[in-house]
Amino acid sequence: MSRLPCYKPRLYITDTSLPVAGKELTQLDLSQNGLSSVPSAAFRNLHHLLILNLNHNRITAIHNRAFEGLDTLEILTLYENKITIVEPEAFKGLDK
Repeated sequence: MSRLPCYKPRLYITDTSLPVAGKELTQLDLSQNGLSSVPSAAFRNLHHLLILNLNHNRITAIHNRAFEGLDTLEILTLYENKITIVEPEAFKGLDK
């Protein structure tokens, strides 16, 4: 599986909720889910992910190392959220 659209199902993310969602996953669309935060290392096992869409949620906080492990990520979209807290190391691990 290379693409996983999960928009509108009202998911929530914990720091262990995506451990084996797909080792070869390249696109993940979590838009329109009502997500309120991006916890630390939420996506840590998605090493091949190229596109992560978190648009149109209720994200208010992005925690330290939230995107750690996304070594190949090229596109991260966060628009239409209500982000008020971005911890100092929130984007640590994103090299691109």
